[in-house]
Amino acid sequence: MYDEEISNFDGSYIPQRWITVLILFLGFLVAFAMRVFLPLVITKMVVPSDDDESTSDECPDDNSTIRSNTRSTTNGTNLSVQLFDWDETTQGIILSSVHWTCLLTNILGDIVIDSCGSKHTLSISILFTSILTLVTPISISYGGYFALISVRMLIGLVEGATYPALSVLMARWIPEDERARAGAVVFAGMPFGFVLGMSMTGLILDYEQNDWPIAFYFFGCIGLVVLILHLLLCYNGPKENPFISVAELEYLSKRIDYVTNEESPPTPWQIILKSKPVWAIIILTMANSWAFTTVCYAMPKYLSNVLKFSVRDNGIVSSIPYVCMWLFGFISSAIADPVVAKKQMEATTVRKIGAVFSSIGPGLLWLAIPYAGCNGFLVVLLLTMGMALSGCICCSLQVNTLDLGPNYVGALTSLVTGVGGISCILSPYFTGIMTPNQTFSEFKVVFWIMLIALLVGSVVYVIFGSGEIQPWNDPEFVMKAKQDRKEKSTRKRSAYSTGTFKYIMYT
Repeated sequence: MYDEEISNFDGSYIPQRWITVLILFLGFLVAFAMRVFLPLVITKMVVPSDDDESTSDECPDDNSTIRSNTRSTTNGTNLSVQLFDWDETTQGIILSSVHWTCLLTNILGDIVIDSCGSKHTLSISILFTSILTLVTPISISYGGYFALISVRMLIGLVEGATYPALSVLMARWIPEDERARAGAVVFAGMPFGFVLGMSMTGLILDYEQNDWPIAFYFFGCIGLVVLILHLLLCYNGPKENPFISVAELEYLSKRIDYVTNEESPPTPWQIILKSKPVWAIIILTMANSWAFTTVCYAMPKYLSNVLKFSVRDNGIVSSIPYVCMWLFGFISSAIADPVVAKKQMEATTVRKIGAVFSSIGPGLLWLAIPYAGCNGFLVVLLLTMGMALSGCICCSLQVNTLDLGPNYVGALTSLVTGVGGISCILSPYFTGIMTPNQTFSEFKVVFWIMLIALLVGSVVYVIFGSGEIQPWNDPEFVMKAKQDRKEKSTRKRSAYSTGTFKYIMYT
C-alpha cells in the first residue's frame, strides 16, 4: 500500500511538500547558525590569559597552528580588535541569555502561531534575528556585555516560536509515514546550522585577523537571503500553495486531513498535562537539551583553552561532528519510516530505540572526552561519534509530538521545548561556574552530571514514552471530556446544595 501510493506521482515535478521541507530546513539552519556561532566568536572577544605556567592539568600549546598576538584591549580605538575582560561566569551568562526569553515564546508559541500563522511566525523570527545579529557589534561597543546580553535576549524572544511553527507546518504538510524522513531533513538545519556557524566563523576570524564583528555581519546577511526564499516559497498548508498539483493535493488530503482538523476545540491542557507520554518527552528533552547545550557551548572553549586549538582549526573541528549527526539522523530516519509504515515494528518501539541511542550512547562517549587528556585526535573522535549517535533523535523525540497529538502539535511542541529550554538556560551558566580555570578535572564533573541526566531521562522515556496517537487528539473525545467535567461539577454543586438544605432543615 505504501509503495503503491508513492508511485502514483509521475515524477514530472518536485512535490511541493518537499520544497516546503527544504525551505523549513534553510530557516532552521540560519536560526541556529545565528544562535550558536557566538561560543566560538567569544573566544576571540575576550582578553587572553597571561598565565604562561603550565600544570599537569593543562595541555601544552602544540595543537595550535595559528596563535595571533595582534589584538588590543578594550581601551583600543579599533572596534574590530576590541577585547573584553569577561571571566568564565560572565561568559556563561552571555551564552545562556538567548535562552531566557526563548523559554517565554516557546511556551507561548501556540498563541503566537494562532495570531500570526505559522509561516509569518517564522518570517518574523528570521527577519528580527537577522537585524539583531547585524547590530550586535555596534551595541557591544556602546554597552559592553550588558548590551550583548540584551540583544541575545531579544534574539531568543523572536526565535522562541520557531520550533513550534516548524512542527505545525510539518503536521499540515507531511503524512505520518514520511515524518521521520522529513524531520531528518528539516531538523538537519540544527546540525548544519552548527556546521555553518562554526566553520565559517573559524575561517572568518582566521582570514580577517580576529576581526570578530565580520562574523555577525556575515550571518545577519545570510539570514536576510533565506528570509526572501521563505516568503516566496513557504505556505501555511497545501490548500494555500498555488503551485501544488491536483494529484499531490488529493494525496495529502487523504493522508493528513483526518488528524489535522482545523476546527479542533481549544487545547485540552488539563488532559495533556496529565499525560504520561507527554511528560516522558519533556523529561528526556530536558536531559538532552542539557547535554547538547553543554557540548555546543563548552566544546569550542574546551578545544581553544584546554587543547590549545587555533580558531581556524577549532571552527573546522567543531563543525565535523554535526555533519555526522545529520548523516546518522538521515540514515536512522530512512530506516524508521518504512519500518513504521509497513507495521514491521510499532512506532512506540521505534521511538524508544531511537531515544536510547541518541541519549545514553553520546553521554558515555562525551564523558570520556576529559579523560582523553591532550590527545586532540581522540577527543575529536569521541565528540564526533557521540554527535553521530545523537542523530537518532530525528526519528524519536523530534517527531514524537506529531505522533501523540497532530491536532495540538503547536501546543505540545511549545510545552516540550519551553520546559526543555530551562536546561538550555542553566547549562552554560553551570558550566561557566564549574570551569573557572578550564581544566580537565573541572570538565570531568560537568560531563558526569550530563551523563546522569541522560540516564534518568532515558529510563523515564522507556517506561512511559509512546508513539501512538493519544485519545485527547480526537476533538470528540475532548468535547466529551469537557462535558463530563461540567456534569460532574454540576452534580457536586447539586449534592452540596441538597446537603446544605437538609442540614438547615434538620437544625
